[in-house]
Amino acid sequence: MTLKRLIPLLALPLIGCGASSSLEASAGQIGISIYPGAVEVKAPEKALATTTPDEKNVRVYFESSDSAKKVADYYAKETGIKAVTEGEGFSLMGKTRKGFFLIMGVEPKAGSGSKVTAMALVAK
Repeated sequence: MTLKRLIPLLALPLIGCGASSSLEASAGQIGISIYPGAVEVKAPEKALATTTPDEKNVRVYFESSDSAKKVADYYAKETGIKAVTEGEGFSLMGKTRKGFFLIMGVEPKAGSGSKVTAMALVAK
């Protein structure tokens, strides 16, 4: 196959790059990446949606097959916020390297894996 025929094939992975899901878009708004292999989960029905005239509350909910400790360590490294042990889970709260005030909870999921909730107020 010639290079001229390969160029269109090489461009295919670039089509549609950017946030491929609402989870990735929301995570990007609060300045975090999605944990590798994590899947989005439905928000709790009574999730608070605090807003101010200049800010909106952005939350993400996802699960991973990895342990809560491994996920918390990943986000501690990414954000620069220390993960604090809370019972069997972890919390991270503070200003990220990207300037967002982040509140994140990482807890063990029944059976195995972990559940993550992350929230930040972002400018409208």
